Amino acid sequence: MGKIPVFRTVGASFERVFGAPVQFWAILMLSSAVFALIPDPGNQLDLTVINARTLSGLGFFIVYNCAAIFFLGAMTTAMLDKARGTRRSIVAALVRGVIVSPPVILLIILVFLAIYAPIAVVGLAAPGGLLLVLLPAVIFGLWLSAVYFVTLPTLVEQRLGFRGIGAASAMTRGNRWRIVGVILIPVLLLIISGLVLLAVVATLVSTIGPDVIWVGLLPTIILGILGNALFVACIVEVYTRLSDDPSDVF
Repeated sequence: MGKIPVFRTVGASFERVFGAPVQFWAILMLSSAVFALIPDPGNQLDLTVINARTLSGLGFFIVYNCAAIFFLGAMTTAMLDKARGTRRSIVAALVRGVIVSPPVILLIILVFLAIYAPIAVVGLAAPGGLLLVLLPAVIFGLWLSAVYFVTLPTLVEQRLGFRGIGAASAMTRGNRWRIVGVILIPVLLLIISGLVLLAVVATLVSTIGPDVIWVGLLPTIILGILGNALFVACIVEVYTRLSDDPSDVF
């Protein structure tokens, strides 16, 4: 398997965003509207107290995140269709998103356990050694997350079911840190853009007054939408390069 070129892959991902099909943007807008109306239950979830309210909140949190994966699968389907020169309806892409979700949910659970299980065990047994396990757990979680990034498009195109996790694992072997780099570079760019936008809005509010705070609302929404689109574009670009066995190097 060839080594994917990190910066060229990121650049191609930006091109994919602006060349995405109508179906992709329709699904993205639908998901943005759904999650704008429904607040993230994770912000109110308190696991320090276990009672009926906590369990119901945890159930809602799980459903909320499963819905996010479902929409992500549908968007990946639409963008991968564009990459392969095929086309399907919005409804068909949404149905495909539902079908490919279960293996991805399982993989996310594994990544979550890989990061937090060692931290929780050490934190309970020896709080003083928490820092010793924190960094290795995060590094291993990032390395494992590279498989997650490629699993969705693998499931969409190859229709392997839960075997798609193994296929994605094999496909990413030797490229996992490069895949992490492909994802982290746009994340850093979006964080910097958000901080600049926040500074601009804060300056306007301090000089003109709080009435202009709405000026930053639309750019913030657009930045969030473009961030989601860029994430999907990155995983599709990585997958197409790996599945085509590219020979170009970093």
